[in-house]
Amino acid sequence: PVGDRRSFLAVLTSAGEALFAQVFPAHIDYLKRAFTEGDEGELEQVRRTLRGLRGRFQD
Repeated sequence: PVGDRRSFLAVLTSAGEALFAQVFPAHIDYLKRAFTEGDEGELEQVRRTLRGLRGRFQD
């Protein structure tokens, strides 16, 4: 509803966009390395946990 202040939209400035474009690829590389180190059982456990959390936030 209009005036509902429980959420808001955050927008990056031009400088923020430039910084994001600079650092995000390194972040993705880090995550890829972290997730390839785990075995499939660990990754499936993470998937189940994240699905459960998503469900809690969608209710």
